[in-house]
Amino acid sequence: VEISPVVGDARFGCLVRLEALPEADRALEGKLGQFVSVEEGGTRIGVALLDGGTAFVAPKSVRAASGVGKPGEGGAADSFDIVLGPRTPDAFLAEELAACLFE
Repeated sequence: VEISPVVGDARFGCLVRLEALPEADRALEGKLGQFVSVEEGGTRIGVALLDGGTAFVAPKSVRAASGVGKPGEGGAADSFDIVLGPRTPDAFLAEELAACLFE
């Protein structure tokens, strides 16, 4: 059984938003991504950004994304049904794909 690390309110594979970043990383403020790694010692969190990049930030700057609606469920024009990234669980992906097909 693999134990999923938790940082604040976010777990591995979770959609996260970067916030409260230091000045050097301010360009990443508000970006969304998938929580994908924790450096040894827990000092930096790896996030696969939705724009294709990767960010390594302090744990205090990673929050589970809230207020991100799906298409047809209050989401904005650029909303999405699922984040497909390196830590997306297969079972969750299959369930969400099936739900999308039957909407």
